[in-house]
Amino acid sequence: MINLRYHLISVASIFFALAVGIALGAGPLQGSLADNLVNQASEDRVATDESRAEVAASDALDLADGYASATARTVVGSVLAGRTVMLAPLPGANPDDVRATGDLVAAAGGTVVSTVTVTAKMLDPADRVLADGLARNILGQDDDNRSGTAGTYPLLSQAFALAFLTRSDDPPLQDSDANGAEATLVEAGFINVEGGTDRLAQLVLLVAGDPPADAVEGQAEVEAELAAGFALGSLGAVVAGASAADGSAVAAVRGSASNNTVSSVDTVDLPAGQVAAVLAVAEQARGGVGNYGLTGDDGAVPATGSGG
Repeated sequence: MINLRYHLISVASIFFALAVGIALGAGPLQGSLADNLVNQASEDRVATDESRAEVAASDALDLADGYASATARTVVGSVLAGRTVMLAPLPGANPDDVRATGDLVAAAGGTVVSTVTVTAKMLDPADRVLADGLARNILGQDDDNRSGTAGTYPLLSQAFALAFLTRSDDPPLQDSDANGAEATLVEAGFINVEGGTDRLAQLVLLVAGDPPADAVEGQAEVEAELAAGFALGSLGAVVAGASAADGSAVAAVRGSASNNTVSSVDTVDLPAGQVAAVLAVAEQARGGVGNYGLTGDDGAVPATGSGG
């Protein structure tokens, strides 16, 4: 790619110089023409150097992605053997990232028992009152125990956990209470469930994309609060996003108290980030927590032997 572009620039410069030289010969513009040609050549060299640097960086990224893809299954090994996992795509998550991460969970010995997409409605602070009432209804709390809206999302997390999550080392099947909670959340438009759900999940992997352009104010903070609640209702939760940009779920986790219990990965759109996400889920199961990826405080990936 770079050779073709370089030669095109060079050939164009040569023909440009020849054409102008033939037209003007050795006339009064000879001096200024020579200066212009020198300047043009200098600019062409700069453009070529920049193009080379861009292509080199792209080639390096392709090499890293190829290596991560080729070694991913070896790196994750069987770190999730015997574990049940729920995938929870957030608004804006790339389906390809969700699919690739789920495949790697399975390669690591885990079982994806449910894929539950969290909708924008569930995350909209404007629906807080609805969410509060829905959660209390699922949990069997009446208005006499109402404590205002401060506990809305922890309560909603508990309702979600009742439907899909467990802290048991021997994950049970969904019972009637779990089925009822799931049905209520689906009917409210808070979640979409892909396929059937039989067993409860011990671990949660929330997959995010770039911050959606139509995200309401406060959505990322709600995502972080829910993730912390999911962590309490399970053996661990990880938020894996495409970046840690302002307004992203990853940034919200890292900038809040959720950071104490929820792990984060900021490159789930890359093969290396998907490996980091799976290792972070395994680390959570062992009692560990950390922030990983390009901007993670704890390195690119978790140490495979870390945790409690």
